[in-house]
Amino acid sequence: SLLAAAVYILASYRMTDVYVRGALGEVLAMAFLPVLLQGIYEILFEKSDSIAAFTIGLCGLVFSHNLAFAMGVVLFLLICIIFHRRLTERSVSAFARAAVLAFLLSAWFTLPMLEQLKADDYYLDYYASSMNLASSALTLPEFLQYGLKFGVGGYGMASGQQMTLNPGYLLMVLPLLSLLPIGKKAGTDFSFLRFSLIAGYAGMLLPLEIVPWDHMQFLGILQFPWRLEMLACALLAIPCAIGIDRILSIPHERT
Repeated sequence: SLLAAAVYILASYRMTDVYVRGALGEVLAMAFLPVLLQGIYEILFEKSDSIAAFTIGLCGLVFSHNLAFAMGVVLFLLICIIFHRRLTERSVSAFARAAVLAFLLSAWFTLPMLEQLKADDYYLDYYASSMNLASSALTLPEFLQYGLKFGVGGYGMASGQQMTLNPGYLLMVLPLLSLLPIGKKAGTDFSFLRFSLIAGYAGMLLPLEIVPWDHMQFLGILQFPWRLEMLACALLAIPCAIGIDRILSIPHERT
């Protein structure tokens, strides 16, 4: 857990959010994404009756960043679809109770917000409909750009320095260590680990221009495809930490 926290906190995309973009909403939301994942794991995989983590994750995301909340909900639904055989009456009830509780706890904020969004037109309404996601998709050199340059406006202080829009080389490579058979315990369920690995790499690579973003205008509310790196950081931190732990756990012969 300490390894996962360390690699997640120091993820390049998060550092860009903090020091280059000043994206306070995303920075706050990234604190609650792991809490949401923990809540999903506890209810769906550990068969826990505790709904605290899932409720806090939902509330934290909706208070922090609307787009992050929407992506978190989509991620939750994706997990439920993939692991639908794990859904039981108990787990469905737990998720439902958590969702209702989260709604009640956040209604003082969400209901006025929804009323205001419906009552008037905002710049976002026009911006989202006219946003060309393909124009902000990443080329391979842009994706591989690495080097935290403090600055404003999305660019570093050096001329032509593109901000880093990847999770960082650590999170791009080391999660693969979780595939090694070292340290695997017989009978242990690694299905969530595999999901985190695959979904994390998918979120990391989807912002590339090889994806036909020009045909996905219905996702214009995202503004930039590379927002998905936020999910990638949270998901890849899990296999990254487990992979590092397995390597560190290799028994060494005494000299």
